Amino acid sequence: MPTSRLRLNFAIDCRSCQPRDSSCRSFCSNCVPPPHEVTPVSVQPGDILRDTEPTPVDGVVGRFSAVIPEAWRIFYAFGGATMATALRVAEAALEREDLHLVSSEAMFCQAIPVGPVAASAEIVRRGRTAAQVLVRLWALDPESPDPAGPERSDLMVMCVFGLSEKSPFEFVGAIAPDVPDPQDCPQPAPRPADSPFNNIPYHEQTEFRFSNSTIKWNEEFPAAE
Repeated sequence: MPTSRLRLNFAIDCRSCQPRDSSCRSFCSNCVPPPHEVTPVSVQPGDILRDTEPTPVDGVVGRFSAVIPEAWRIFYAFGGATMATALRVAEAALEREDLHLVSSEAMFCQAIPVGPVAASAEIVRRGRTAAQVLVRLWALDPESPDPAGPERSDLMVMCVFGLSEKSPFEFVGAIAPDVPDPQDCPQPAPRPADSPFNNIPYHEQTEFRFSNSTIKWNEEFPAAE
């Protein structure tokens, strides 16, 4: 992955950090991470349950740590992996086996690299049949990770938990459109040699298929009904 291509597409040339600041989250060209030396074929396949498991931090109530491995890297950590970690932090902090996750809303404030992360959980509301938990998750310095240090808000997730019970009301969500089986869908075209999306571990462990030759979601061709 050429560094220049990454900077061209994703960097803001603020040039404010001299020398390079590993804690910078502004995508400035001085601080954008260097190309990874790890090639996809050498990366252990990811396991979403194993790789998003939080560990309580001793001495800090509501604080957890985790490590997002290289398998979940695109340019930075795949947002689904960091959000899954935050959801599990909320569940662990709440400690209510009778309540289940009902909904969640995420705000991705800063890019989170793969590697060590920390999270704090604040129980906003704890009721008899429902609860709300706010999780803040942030990246740690890989050279000296300190999950007990000051918290940041690289990712914020509000989680709503509720009691599962029978109800006369039903919620009908979006209905997926009819598409062929994955085996009947064409493989995507090979990426150009100079594509910034080559040698990305997440893509190497994820197979993509397109249900049609073009993506034209609009009023005439809605994504779902």
